[in-house]
Amino acid sequence: NQVEHEMISGAIRTTARPHTPRRWSASWVNLSDSDARWLRYLYRRSGGPGPMVVIDAATRNFQRPAASLGRGRPDQWAPGSGTIAGQSDLSNLWSGGLNLAELTWRHPVWGRWPVSPGLLFSFRHNASAPTTGVAFYTRSGTYMYNVTTPNQEINVSPPAGAVWVRPYLVKAGTGTLTIPESCIRYGTTIGASWREGEHCAAMTLRNPSEAIQVLPLRDLTLDLLEM
Repeated sequence: NQVEHEMISGAIRTTARPHTPRRWSASWVNLSDSDARWLRYLYRRSGGPGPMVVIDAATRNFQRPAASLGRGRPDQWAPGSGTIAGQSDLSNLWSGGLNLAELTWRHPVWGRWPVSPGLLFSFRHNASAPTTGVAFYTRSGTYMYNVTTPNQEINVSPPAGAVWVRPYLVKAGTGTLTIPESCIRYGTTIGASWREGEHCAAMTLRNPSEAIQVLPLRDLTLDLLEM
């Protein structure tokens, strides 16, 4: 993630990207034609240019590292009122928010977070807030309904027809609030401790290859690169 450059003067300059994208390679052997057709649909981008959603069970926090710590660009959150500004200690401070204003966690690619009906969606933060909630939306962005809890963690199975979710907290009073540490997870609950963010599930397909060994079976290989 860090690149070193030697200057003509002899000085050394280093540069580093703030985020290292994840890479995966996947391969399948002896696929039936129907299974191969589904993968071919993905890597030929028949459904659109992408990126695509990849939910892997090993990921414990589906956020980028800085966002999970309450750091990074202020536009990773959307306040219902007031403004968010970065501080000298790298934290972000929400100020000017009205009483019971909502603070939304924004996905860095899609804005809202992808969900699948029946796959548990969990959101947790460590702020002192009276309400934690999630709001579900259809593929076209039509609002469906929301679910709230007085706790710091909410766990909800998305309903049929839900494609997007908006996680948020509700602030009490009009004072300032430091953007809290948080966790977003699929498939399981979170608990009192969690690891920092790992990636945000937005991937693009690269380097697909297909080989036929014995008809009608075939082998497929492709790479996934995080956006």
